[in-house]
Amino acid sequence: MSNPEFLAKGTAINDLENPDRVLIGEENKSAMLLLSKIYEIWVPK
Repeated sequence: MSNPEFLAKGTAINDLENPDRVLIGEENKSAMLLLSKIYEIWVPK
C-alpha cells in the first residue's frame, strides 16, 4: 500500500490535521477501503 505524505517544515502538524487531499494507492480494494475508513475519522470524504 502506498500513502505518500507531503509535510512541510513548520506546517507539518496543521497539514496532517487538515489535509487538502489524501492519496491512497493499492491494488487490493479491501485494504484501500480500510485505510479510507481510517482517514474518514478526521478527513471529510
